[in-house]
Amino acid sequence: MYQDLFARWSLAHPTIMAKESPTAKGRHEQHIQNARSCKAPGQKGANVFYWKECNSFQIRTPVGYKKWSDYHGAQWHYDAFTDE
Repeated sequence: MYQDLFARWSLAHPTIMAKESPTAKGRHEQHIQNARSCKAPGQKGANVFYWKECNSFQIRTPVGYKKWSDYHGAQWHYDAFTDE
């Protein structure tokens, strides 16, 4: 399920942080600041996905930034490392 993916990402973050260049660290911190503002991502912003159940599998389907307003804060999960 999608929670498993988020858990794997969280476990990978310390390894990613240890290897980040100063440029990547700045980009990552900017992603976090943008996410805290809860603004809809622009055309070149974060990727937006919808998780759909299909035959007992969770399928991650891209929906695009224009669908951002269809969801509310409790349905959002943002990962600054992948910008998704």
